[in-house]
Amino acid sequence: MLLLGFLATWSGSLLAASPQRFAVAIPAMEGPLTMGVFSEQGNLVRLLYRDATVETIPSGLNGLIMTWDGKDDLGNDVPAGSYRARGLVCGPIRLLALPSYDPITFPLVPEEDPAHPFPVDRIVLRAAEDELLDSRPLISLRAVNRSDSVDMEADGLPLVTIPLIEGPAPTKVFCSHGARAGAAIISVERGKFRENYLVSGLEQIVPMDAGKLEVSTKAPAGTTDAFHPAANAGESAP
Repeated sequence: MLLLGFLATWSGSLLAASPQRFAVAIPAMEGPLTMGVFSEQGNLVRLLYRDATVETIPSGLNGLIMTWDGKDDLGNDVPAGSYRARGLVCGPIRLLALPSYDPITFPLVPEEDPAHPFPVDRIVLRAAEDELLDSRPLISLRAVNRSDSVDMEADGLPLVTIPLIEGPAPTKVFCSHGARAGAAIISVERGKFRENYLVSGLEQIVPMDAGKLEVSTKAPAGTTDAFHPAANAGESAP
C-alpha cells in the first residue's frame, strides 16, 4: 500500500486541537484529488479537498502538504477518538443521460434481493494500477439520494454529482454495473418513471490512505495540545 510522509506540530490548549499537517505522496495517475477525514465508524467528518488540482495544494519534499484543524464540516471540534485521512485521485469521469423508462415494464435494476452480496445502491470495482499501490484494492461505489441531485461516492468520498431536472424528489436510487468495464448505470425513481444515467471512467480511481490521527482530551507527555498523530501515522493500513 502507500507509504506516506507525515509531519506534525503541537501548540494550543487542551480543549482545542491545533492544525495538523500531513504529507501525501502523489499517485502516478493524473487527475483531480479528493481527501477527507473519517471517524472510526467510517463516516466522513471533514472533506478537506474535492476535485482539487495538484497545483492548488501546497507541496514539499514528501508530497502534497495537507492540514486538518480538528473540526468537522460544520466547524465543530470533533470528539476524542481515532480518525483516518483517506482520499482518491481519478481520471476523467464521463456522465451520459439515458432514456427514461417505466420501471414496471423496464426494470433495469432488480429490486433488492436478500441473496445479493451488496445493497443495490452500490457496486464494487478494483482500483486502477498505480506504482504507489502494492495491489489493486476493491472500491465501493455508491449512489446517494440528495433529493435534488444524486451523488456517486467512492469509499465514502464524493466522486461525481448528477444534477436532476426539475420534478418530484427521487424515491429510490439504484446502481448497477454497466456493459463495459469501469462503467455504472445510476437509476433514479421519480414517480412512475425511472431516469437512467451512464457513468464511465470508474476504472481510473487510485485510493490514498494517509494514516491514522488521534484526538484526545489529554495532551501527550511533553506537549500542550490535545491533537496528536497515532504511532503509525504516515503509513497506510496493510
